[in-house]
Amino acid sequence: MNKIKLGNFDIKAFVDPGQKKICHEVLYKRKRVNVVEIESRLAKKYNGIRLILNDLKQIQKWLNIYEKIKMNKNATEDEMDILRSLFISSVTTYWKSFADTKGRNRIKLELEFVDDDVRATHENIKVIRHNFTAHCGNDYHEFGCLLRVKDIKNPNRFAPYLLPISGKASDIDLKYVLEFKTLVASIIIKIDSKMSTLFERIESEID
Repeated sequence: MNKIKLGNFDIKAFVDPGQKKICHEVLYKRKRVNVVEIESRLAKKYNGIRLILNDLKQIQKWLNIYEKIKMNKNATEDEMDILRSLFISSVTTYWKSFADTKGRNRIKLELEFVDDDVRATHENIKVIRHNFTAHCGNDYHEFGCLLRVKDIKNPNRFAPYLLPISGKASDIDLKYVLEFKTLVASIIIKIDSKMSTLFERIESEID
């Protein structure tokens, strides 16, 4: 069960096994009130955008933690592992916002939400997502190769040998993380405006 407080309203979200869906109980000053879920086309669109907004705000939190750890010159090896996990989570969650997902009523972000001055950062995140976090790519974020080594000066020390090596970038330069933060913040501003307009339209439909 998830509990949310909005002003004088206390909302409890729970899974109803019979209906196999999430239901809500709402209390106003500790007294239960009647609840009707709005399921219009605009309401579904609003809900989908709201879920995207929640994800983007979570990305902001992850990137803030990343920045804090990265600024610590004495970061431990475990903290460096955390950096990589935070960045991967941020990139995959960001790109999910542009994907057609059933759980969000097929609502997704379009490029119109990405301002021209942050479009390059958006494209960089796309490349990183493809090559670093989702697929095996051939850019600098991930590598794998076989190296044949031999001693030219003294061939008797060891025979030619094959060295298998592979790896991924342990972390991303702070510059790119700060640009990522700027990108996310600019999209959140546009989403907030979009949601306000949608909310007003939904209210007018109900009235």
